[in-house]
Amino acid sequence: MKVPCDVAEVNDLELSDGLGAEISDLPGCHIDCRRCGREESFFFNKRLNVKACLELMKEDCPRKEANEYVTYSQYDGDESYEL
Repeated sequence: MKVPCDVAEVNDLELSDGLGAEISDLPGCHIDCRRCGREESFFFNKRLNVKACLELMKEDCPRKEANEYVTYSQYDGDESYEL
């Protein structure tokens, strides 16, 4: 089943180096699943991160479903990954 997701560009992601140092206000993308409400965020590299995030959602679905996660524009028939 194709599951539409909302994709938004964000500029407030944080990165921790594991040693206590943090970098904030990093650009990225945020994706919300319209089926279950799950949210994922990735650091920004438009095309690659949207695809990677959608694949991560497919591999780690909390409902254990084998869905095909797509951007909402793809769900409407537009194959673009543009934000």
